[in-house]
Amino acid sequence: HKPYAISKYEAEVALRSMVAKSGMELVIVRPPLVYGAGVKGNFAKLQKLVAAGIPLPVGLANNQRTLIGVDNLASFLVCCAEHPQAAGELFLVGDESSISTKELVTLLGQSIGKKSVLLPIPPFIARLGAKLTGKQDLYNQLFGSLVVDISKARNLVQWQPAATVTQLLTLSSSSRTSTD
Repeated sequence: HKPYAISKYEAEVALRSMVAKSGMELVIVRPPLVYGAGVKGNFAKLQKLVAAGIPLPVGLANNQRTLIGVDNLASFLVCCAEHPQAAGELFLVGDESSISTKELVTLLGQSIGKKSVLLPIPPFIARLGAKLTGKQDLYNQLFGSLVVDISKARNLVQWQPAATVTQLLTLSSSSRTSTD
């Protein structure tokens, strides 16, 4: 993930340089993992695993991760477009509270009416298995913590996440079933 993070940072630097010469306003938003109806990537993969009833080795995951629901992210982007204090700023955004991977997998199961299968694998054993198989990035995604402080977004542009992860997962599952 390091080359990916470096390339994102380099893009931000290039954008700042371009915008400085143009007179445009720039707001940089750094969201964590985005979840909700229609999202792709790692979250969609996790949804599919839970839906398939695949046992996941996160029963003892005691990490904390900040996520952001797609609806919360959209509301923040609208807030930035409308609020004059957002111009020129960089924001970290996320839902109001962080959750563990174990809690996320449990909520995903509940959102589709399925009991998640959580294997109680100690993190040190999962880390060893990840190292032996070259899957350290996957281990970090499942067991690592990433907590984002959203106080700047709350204080500078008076943004507040409208919904919790539980509410948004329930919404995304109901919209998925109504369109399927």
